[in-house]
Amino acid sequence: MVRAGEHGASRPVPAGERQPVRISIRPASPADAATIAAVRAESWRSAYAGVIPADILGRLTSPALVDQRAQAMRDRWPAGMLIAEELMAEDRADAGAGSGSVAAVGFANFGREREPVGESLTAAPGGDPSRAELYAIYVLPRYWSAGAGLALMTEVLRRAKADGYGTLSLWVLERNARARRFYERAGFGQTGHSQVLESLGGVTELRYEMRLA
Repeated sequence: MVRAGEHGASRPVPAGERQPVRISIRPASPADAATIAAVRAESWRSAYAGVIPADILGRLTSPALVDQRAQAMRDRWPAGMLIAEELMAEDRADAGAGSGSVAAVGFANFGREREPVGESLTAAPGGDPSRAELYAIYVLPRYWSAGAGLALMTEVLRRAKADGYGTLSLWVLERNARARRFYERAGFGQTGHSQVLESLGGVTELRYEMRLA
């Protein structure tokens, strides 16, 4: 388990966002599937409002689709899945003995880089084994700018380096300005590659990457 301390506590926090919190990062398990699917859906509703057409966004984040995604993960658990949890006051080192409590606030998933095939992504047979991909990183909207995303990214980078990867890539929607700023601050840069996702209403996504070595 990795614990991340507070980040930027003196920075003014915009309305609707949390003060920096204490975050614990751990490997996720199939028991976390429902939580991960719910976090993804809630993050999508906020991050992609006005970016992905409302009817498509509503369908992809509906309770039925969230349940289906959770079951699909349980049936075929993905490697490289991490979960972020807020450490409550009773979990702190100076709080003394007690059961403690945590609340899941986000997740990230990474592994070997995939290649685009139409609108889907698939593992590239014979591809460069030194290239990893950040498949997803999502945090509940009320925890944006509270340190959870940074803690997840820090742990993904640490694990990707430890696994021997030399490059980490990702895809991000062109109009998702908030996420693009986050990735750029973390050290990612655009590769010049893009693709249009007709299944999401014709939105464009951009490829970013960073060197780990």
